[in-house]
Amino acid sequence: MPSVSARAFQIAFERTLTKGGRLSAGDVKALAGAAARIKDASEARAAAEVLALVKHDRLLDRDEVEPARKALCRLLGVSPRGLPPSVERVLKNAVPVPNVRVQQYDLSFDFSERARGEPESFPARAVITLEDAAGPRSILEADPERLVIDEVRAAGKSVPFTMGDGRLTVTAPGARRLDIRYRVRPTDDTSGYGLVRDRHAGRMWTLTWPYNTGALFPSTSRPHDGATARVTVKVTRGEHVVSAGKQQADGAFHLDRQVPAYAISFYTGRFVDGGTSQRSNGVDVRLHGLGSKVPEATRRELRTTVAKAVEFFSSWLGEYPFGDRLNVVEIESEYGGMEHAGAVAVGVGQARADTVEAGVHEAAHHWFGDGVRIAHWGELWMSEGFTNYATFRFFRHHQGEGKFHALLDAAKETLREQLGKHHTQPLRGPSTSDPQAGLTWVPYMHGVWMLRMLEVKLGTAKLDGLLRAWFQHKRHQAVDTDDFIRFAEASTGERLRPFFAAWDHLQAMPSVRDKSKIEGSTVTFKLAPRTPVPAGVGIPVTVRGRRGEIAQLTIVPGEERTVDVGFPVRKLEWDPERTVMCDVG
Repeated sequence: MPSVSARAFQIAFERTLTKGGRLSAGDVKALAGAAARIKDASEARAAAEVLALVKHDRLLDRDEVEPARKALCRLLGVSPRGLPPSVERVLKNAVPVPNVRVQQYDLSFDFSERARGEPESFPARAVITLEDAAGPRSILEADPERLVIDEVRAAGKSVPFTMGDGRLTVTAPGARRLDIRYRVRPTDDTSGYGLVRDRHAGRMWTLTWPYNTGALFPSTSRPHDGATARVTVKVTRGEHVVSAGKQQADGAFHLDRQVPAYAISFYTGRFVDGGTSQRSNGVDVRLHGLGSKVPEATRRELRTTVAKAVEFFSSWLGEYPFGDRLNVVEIESEYGGMEHAGAVAVGVGQARADTVEAGVHEAAHHWFGDGVRIAHWGELWMSEGFTNYATFRFFRHHQGEGKFHALLDAAKETLREQLGKHHTQPLRGPSTSDPQAGLTWVPYMHGVWMLRMLEVKLGTAKLDGLLRAWFQHKRHQAVDTDDFIRFAEASTGERLRPFFAAWDHLQAMPSVRDKSKIEGSTVTFKLAPRTPVPAGVGIPVTVRGRRGEIAQLTIVPGEERTVDVGFPVRKLEWDPERTVMCDVG
């Protein structure tokens, strides 16, 4: 029998979805409150799974119905076909998922009205070219709190449309292009999403990651959907516009490579010219500053380091995929940065080293995340882990092995903290994963260590060849972990699936206690597992003698091994080259 609090959660769930699949902020708060009152651990986990599906995007879409049904069955202790009819009824209110594939977004925004004050909304237009002819109904994401749709045209004629539950539904069978006239409302919350307005600085910018593109233009925000874009922005006299690459003769910024919709962006206002750096790869890196909030020395280091990173990535993986310019724009934001294609954002207010590292990280996304897209949000490590590894490799190239080791150590420390707080995430999560619900550092730090360990397993040169071939073969496509494993095994001739399976879903940082004993030249090695360590893992150890002698061995946790190294031993150094994601203490 389910507990009273589990029944109360069921009732709250039914109430929030009675009128449709889009929830209000109050609905989410009520549902979270009901979940918090559940004391039984199993019921609480089931309620948390349901809440995670709707907590951040405030939608239950039809792809999420089955995961919600399974969790509700566990919550209520019933069979898969035993949910109460009242629950099944509200599950039918789930929001339809977008059903079109977009080839190109041609976006226009007119902010010239700001010359007469700050209006509540601005005129905009989205001409959307579809990959295939439209079916009976075309469904796109459109946030009703931010977009007011005035008219939709196809083939030069007005066509019927409806707005509901965060979806724009257009009736234009056979259409290849939808011309949507609308108004877009900005938010004055500089940590918000969609069109963001900073009234104090007089600037505006866009931030739609991960699934908030519908707050800026009718769209599909799924990360595997790639589209090209043209962005035209009209501003008041004295203001400037920054978007992907260089502004073209027609006044638009062209993004000629397919990217996820959230990577399409622009920034407007009066910028401080942070200068331009060009390296041997021919890509200009231009910085657009936010007043005097960033010290000039930091700004200069950010620009020049990002330029060096773009040169390094181009040489290491393949040429920069988005033309001959990368814009770097400073914004007020809670995010460290954002991987907008051709025009990355870097949040101000960070420490100097963090600002520079954020800029390099966002630049690296042009190869992983923007250049090679992910199949769904459950594959976030394929974007963030790969990007983090590329970032670490650049700093290894730029500042040496010590910096590389420091970054790996910091990543492991962060991952240990996250896992200690039970923020566990498999490398390969379900396609219904919500990146906001699981917005932890786990995909970033677990991912970078997976590639570091793969580097050790294959050798640096072999991994470098693999990553370059991966990017060359998969750029502007959507991929998942299984794609990478198959490609890696075919390219290297190595059997890698067991390696990924062993490290896929960590519940805690692998750790061992060092119980080794030193007696003269003899060492009895013993590493006792404190938390589970994947089978077959060996921990490298450097044995240092009193007169500078060195011996190197590999010890398997749980096994005792006695070795006479032939010289008086001074100390043991465990994994000095950071080759295994395991704590030794």
